[in-house]
Amino acid sequence: MTKHKCFLGLAILATLVATPAQAEEVSRKAADLMAQNSNSTDSVDQNSNNTQPPNTPLSPSLPSEPLYGGSDTASKLPASNYWYVSGSVGSASPGNDVQGSSIFNNKLNFALDSTSSWNIAGGYQRGNYRSELEISYSSFDVNNASIDTQSFPFSGNVSTTSILGNTYWDIPTGSKFRPYLGVGIGAGILSGKIKYQGQEADLGTGSSFAYQGKVGLEYELARKGNAFVEFKYLGIGKYQNDAGRDVTPPNSYGVNVGYRLGF
Repeated sequence: MTKHKCFLGLAILATLVATPAQAEEVSRKAADLMAQNSNSTDSVDQNSNNTQPPNTPLSPSLPSEPLYGGSDTASKLPASNYWYVSGSVGSASPGNDVQGSSIFNNKLNFALDSTSSWNIAGGYQRGNYRSELEISYSSFDVNNASIDTQSFPFSGNVSTTSILGNTYWDIPTGSKFRPYLGVGIGAGILSGKIKYQGQEADLGTGSSFAYQGKVGLEYELARKGNAFVEFKYLGIGKYQNDAGRDVTPPNSYGVNVGYRLGF
Protein backbone atom coordinates (compact mmCIF):
# COMPACT_ATOMS: atom_id res chain seq x y z
CA MET A 1 0.00 0.00 0.00
CA THR A 2 2.86 2.47 0.86
CA LYS A 3 4.53 1.67 -2.48
CA HIS A 4 1.32 2.51 -4.33
CA LYS A 5 1.14 5.96 -2.59
CA CYS A 6 4.75 6.73 -3.48
CA PHE A 7 4.22 5.91 -7.14
CA LEU A 8 1.06 8.05 -7.19
CA GLY A 9 2.89 11.02 -5.57
CA LEU A 10 5.68 10.84 -8.13
CA ALA A 11 3.17 10.89 -10.93
CA ILE A 12 1.47 13.99 -9.57
CA LEU A 13 4.80 15.75 -8.99
CA ALA A 14 5.89 14.99 -12.51
CA THR A 15 2.79 16.63 -13.95
CA LEU A 16 3.63 19.81 -12.03
CA VAL A 17 7.32 20.24 -12.88
CA ALA A 18 7.72 18.46 -16.22
CA THR A 19 6.50 19.07 -19.69
CA PRO A 20 3.28 17.35 -20.73
CA ALA A 21 5.22 14.70 -22.68
CA GLN A 22 7.55 13.98 -19.77
CA ALA A 23 4.62 13.85 -17.36
CA GLU A 24 2.90 11.30 -19.59
CA GLU A 25 6.04 9.14 -19.68
CA VAL A 26 6.42 9.19 -15.89
CA SER A 27 2.75 8.27 -15.41
CA ARG A 28 3.04 5.31 -17.80
CA LYS A 29 6.11 3.91 -15.98
CA ALA A 30 4.40 4.25 -12.61
CA ALA A 31 1.36 2.38 -13.92
CA ASP A 32 3.56 -0.44 -15.27
CA LEU A 33 5.37 -0.81 -11.92
CA MET A 34 2.05 -0.95 -10.07
CA ALA A 35 0.73 -3.67 -12.41
CA GLN A 36 3.89 -5.81 -11.96
CA ASN A 37 3.72 -5.48 -8.19
CA SER A 38 0.05 -6.48 -8.20
CA ASN A 39 0.74 -9.62 -10.28
CA SER A 40 3.59 -10.60 -7.96
CA THR A 41 1.36 -10.22 -4.88
CA ASP A 42 -1.44 -12.34 -6.45
CA SER A 43 1.06 -15.09 -7.30
CA VAL A 44 2.32 -15.22 -3.72
CA ASP A 45 -1.26 -15.42 -2.38
CA GLN A 46 -2.13 -18.29 -4.73
CA ASN A 47 0.99 -20.24 -3.74
CA SER A 48 0.27 -19.77 -0.03
CA ASN A 49 -3.31 -21.07 -0.45
CA ASN A 50 -2.29 -24.17 -2.45
CA THR A 51 -1.02 -26.27 0.44
CA GLN A 52 -2.31 -29.63 -0.97
CA PRO A 53 0.69 -31.65 -2.23
CA PRO A 54 0.41 -32.85 -5.82
CA ASN A 55 -0.95 -36.34 -6.52
CA THR A 56 -2.22 -36.72 -2.94
CA PRO A 57 -5.30 -39.03 -2.83
CA LEU A 58 -8.42 -37.75 -1.13
CA SER A 59 -8.41 -40.67 1.33
CA PRO A 60 -5.55 -43.05 2.16
CA SER A 61 -6.00 -46.66 1.05
CA LEU A 62 -6.31 -49.18 3.85
CA PRO A 63 -4.13 -52.31 3.82
CA SER A 64 -6.12 -55.32 2.67
CA GLU A 65 -6.45 -58.27 5.05
CA PRO A 66 -6.17 -61.82 3.70
CA LEU A 67 -9.64 -63.29 3.44
CA TYR A 68 -10.53 -66.98 3.77
CA GLY A 69 -11.37 -68.27 0.36
CA GLY A 70 -11.55 -71.99 0.99
CA SER A 71 -7.89 -72.61 0.25
CA ASP A 72 -4.58 -72.93 2.03
CA THR A 73 -4.32 -69.32 3.23
CA ALA A 74 -3.63 -67.83 6.65
CA SER A 75 -7.01 -67.86 8.36
CA LYS A 76 -8.81 -68.62 11.56
CA LEU A 77 -10.99 -71.07 9.63
CA PRO A 78 -10.09 -74.64 8.64
CA ALA A 79 -8.41 -75.31 5.31
CA SER A 80 -10.41 -76.61 2.39
CA ASN A 81 -10.11 -78.22 -1.04
CA TYR A 82 -7.38 -80.83 -0.53
CA TRP A 83 -6.75 -84.59 -0.59
CA TYR A 84 -6.21 -86.42 2.69
CA VAL A 85 -5.55 -89.72 4.40
CA SER A 86 -6.74 -90.68 7.88
CA GLY A 87 -6.40 -93.39 10.46
CA SER A 88 -8.21 -94.17 13.71
CA VAL A 89 -8.46 -96.79 16.44
CA GLY A 90 -11.15 -97.53 18.98
CA SER A 91 -13.57 -100.09 20.28
CA ALA A 92 -16.64 -101.82 18.88
CA SER A 93 -19.53 -103.39 20.76
CA PRO A 94 -21.82 -105.96 19.13
CA GLY A 95 -25.41 -104.89 18.68
CA ASN A 96 -26.67 -108.48 18.31
CA ASP A 97 -25.54 -112.09 18.49
CA VAL A 98 -24.41 -114.02 15.44
CA GLN A 99 -27.18 -116.31 14.30
CA GLY A 100 -27.24 -119.23 11.92
CA SER A 101 -28.31 -122.84 11.48
CA SER A 102 -26.61 -126.22 11.46
CA ILE A 103 -26.84 -128.90 8.79
CA PHE A 104 -29.58 -130.41 10.94
CA ASN A 105 -31.46 -127.08 10.92
CA ASN A 106 -30.68 -126.44 14.56
CA LYS A 107 -30.80 -122.75 15.51
CA LEU A 108 -27.35 -121.46 16.45
CA ASN A 109 -26.72 -118.34 18.48
CA PHE A 110 -23.25 -117.00 19.37
CA ALA A 111 -22.81 -114.27 22.00
CA LEU A 112 -19.90 -111.88 21.41
CA ASP A 113 -17.64 -109.67 23.49
CA SER A 114 -16.65 -106.09 22.67
CA THR A 115 -13.38 -105.72 20.80
CA SER A 116 -10.93 -103.21 19.38
CA SER A 117 -11.20 -101.86 15.85
CA TRP A 118 -9.16 -99.84 13.38
CA ASN A 119 -10.00 -97.74 10.33
CA ILE A 120 -8.02 -96.25 7.44
CA ALA A 121 -9.40 -93.93 4.78
CA GLY A 122 -8.47 -91.62 1.94
CA GLY A 123 -10.57 -88.88 0.42
CA TYR A 124 -11.06 -85.27 -0.60
CA GLN A 125 -12.20 -82.24 1.41
CA ARG A 126 -14.24 -79.68 -0.55
CA GLY A 127 -15.60 -76.77 1.46
CA ASN A 128 -17.70 -78.20 4.27
CA TYR A 129 -18.07 -81.61 2.60
CA ARG A 130 -15.85 -84.68 2.42
CA SER A 131 -15.94 -87.87 0.38
CA GLU A 132 -13.74 -90.87 1.14
CA LEU A 133 -13.15 -94.58 0.81
CA GLU A 134 -12.79 -96.33 4.20
CA ILE A 135 -11.66 -99.77 5.28
CA SER A 136 -12.42 -100.90 8.84
CA TYR A 137 -11.76 -104.12 10.74
CA SER A 138 -13.06 -105.69 13.96
CA SER A 139 -12.69 -109.17 15.45
CA PHE A 140 -15.19 -110.19 18.15
CA ASP A 141 -14.55 -113.00 20.61
CA VAL A 142 -17.24 -115.64 21.12
CA ASN A 143 -17.99 -116.08 24.83
CA ASN A 144 -20.98 -118.41 24.73
CA ALA A 145 -23.27 -120.21 22.32
CA SER A 146 -26.59 -121.93 22.28
CA ILE A 147 -28.01 -124.63 20.06
CA ASP A 148 -31.77 -124.37 20.03
CA THR A 149 -32.40 -123.75 23.75
CA GLN A 150 -29.32 -125.43 25.20
CA SER A 151 -26.30 -123.33 26.14
CA PHE A 152 -22.65 -124.34 25.61
CA PRO A 153 -19.35 -122.67 26.57
CA PHE A 154 -18.18 -122.14 23.02
CA SER A 155 -15.22 -119.89 22.12
CA GLY A 156 -13.67 -118.55 18.94
CA ASN A 157 -14.00 -115.30 17.02
CA VAL A 158 -16.03 -113.59 14.35
CA SER A 159 -14.28 -110.92 12.25
CA THR A 160 -15.81 -108.23 10.06
CA THR A 161 -14.08 -106.18 7.37
CA SER A 162 -16.05 -103.38 5.75
CA ILE A 163 -15.22 -101.36 2.65
CA LEU A 164 -17.39 -98.26 2.52
CA GLY A 165 -17.77 -95.06 0.54
CA ASN A 166 -18.52 -92.26 3.01
CA THR A 167 -19.84 -88.72 2.67
CA TYR A 168 -19.54 -86.15 5.48
CA TRP A 169 -20.93 -82.73 6.25
CA ASP A 170 -18.66 -80.62 8.46
CA ILE A 171 -21.00 -78.22 10.25
CA PRO A 172 -19.47 -74.69 10.06
CA THR A 173 -18.98 -72.93 13.39
CA GLY A 174 -16.73 -70.01 12.43
CA SER A 175 -13.79 -71.71 14.17
CA LYS A 176 -11.50 -74.69 13.77
CA PHE A 177 -13.78 -76.79 15.99
CA ARG A 178 -16.44 -78.47 13.83
CA PRO A 179 -18.97 -81.22 14.52
CA TYR A 180 -19.79 -83.44 11.58
CA LEU A 181 -22.27 -86.02 10.32
CA GLY A 182 -21.47 -88.88 7.98
CA VAL A 183 -23.12 -91.76 6.13
CA GLY A 184 -21.63 -94.60 4.14
CA ILE A 185 -22.56 -97.64 2.06
CA GLY A 186 -20.51 -100.55 0.75
CA ALA A 187 -19.78 -104.19 1.48
CA GLY A 188 -19.01 -106.22 4.59
CA ILE A 189 -16.81 -109.33 4.50
CA LEU A 190 -17.29 -111.79 7.36
CA SER A 191 -15.58 -114.92 8.61
CA GLY A 192 -15.38 -116.86 11.87
CA LYS A 193 -14.23 -119.97 13.69
CA ILE A 194 -16.07 -121.58 16.61
CA LYS A 195 -14.34 -123.86 19.11
CA TYR A 196 -15.81 -126.36 21.59
CA GLN A 197 -13.91 -129.00 23.60
CA GLY A 198 -11.03 -129.03 21.18
CA GLN A 199 -13.24 -129.17 18.14
CA GLU A 200 -13.32 -126.29 15.66
CA ALA A 201 -16.03 -125.36 13.21
CA ASP A 202 -15.69 -122.78 10.46
CA LEU A 203 -18.53 -120.32 9.96
CA GLY A 204 -17.27 -119.78 6.43
CA THR A 205 -16.54 -116.53 4.63
CA GLY A 206 -19.13 -114.39 2.93
CA SER A 207 -19.94 -110.83 1.96
CA SER A 208 -23.03 -108.68 2.18
CA PHE A 209 -24.33 -105.14 1.85
CA ALA A 210 -23.08 -102.82 4.61
CA TYR A 211 -24.00 -99.32 5.73
CA GLN A 212 -23.03 -96.96 8.53
CA GLY A 213 -23.82 -93.63 10.19
CA LYS A 214 -21.40 -91.38 12.05
CA VAL A 215 -21.40 -88.31 14.27
CA GLY A 216 -18.13 -86.72 15.37
CA LEU A 217 -16.14 -83.68 16.40
CA GLU A 218 -12.92 -82.50 14.77
CA TYR A 219 -10.32 -79.80 15.43
CA GLU A 220 -7.69 -78.50 13.03
CA LEU A 221 -4.43 -78.76 15.00
CA ALA A 222 -2.29 -77.73 12.01
CA ARG A 223 -3.11 -76.49 8.55
CA LYS A 224 -4.88 -79.45 6.86
CA GLY A 225 -4.27 -81.61 9.96
CA ASN A 226 -7.37 -82.57 11.98
CA ALA A 227 -7.73 -84.62 15.15
CA PHE A 228 -11.17 -86.16 15.61
CA VAL A 229 -13.35 -88.38 17.78
CA GLU A 230 -16.42 -90.08 16.33
CA PHE A 231 -19.26 -92.43 17.20
CA LYS A 232 -20.62 -94.78 14.56
CA TYR A 233 -23.12 -97.53 13.89
CA LEU A 234 -22.21 -100.25 11.36
CA GLY A 235 -24.87 -102.53 9.94
CA ILE A 236 -24.21 -105.63 7.82
CA GLY A 237 -26.86 -107.71 6.09
CA LYS A 238 -27.19 -111.52 6.11
CA TYR A 239 -24.87 -113.64 4.01
CA GLN A 240 -24.59 -117.26 3.01
CA ASN A 241 -21.59 -119.25 4.19
CA ASP A 242 -19.70 -121.89 2.21
CA ALA A 243 -22.27 -124.49 3.23
CA GLY A 244 -25.11 -122.40 1.83
CA ARG A 245 -26.47 -121.53 5.27
CA ASP A 246 -27.74 -118.05 6.11
CA VAL A 247 -25.68 -116.24 8.75
CA THR A 248 -26.72 -113.04 10.52
CA PRO A 249 -23.51 -111.08 11.23
CA PRO A 250 -23.04 -108.70 14.15
CA ASN A 251 -24.05 -105.08 13.76
CA SER A 252 -21.90 -102.89 15.97
CA TYR A 253 -21.60 -99.59 17.83
CA GLY A 254 -18.18 -98.03 18.03
CA VAL A 255 -16.13 -95.03 19.14
CA ASN A 256 -12.85 -94.07 17.49
CA VAL A 257 -10.19 -91.40 17.82
CA GLY A 258 -7.91 -90.54 14.95
CA TYR A 259 -6.05 -88.03 12.83
CA ARG A 260 -6.64 -86.80 9.28
CA LEU A 261 -3.68 -85.44 7.31
CA GLY A 262 -4.13 -83.33 4.19
CA PHE A 263 -1.69 -82.69 1.37
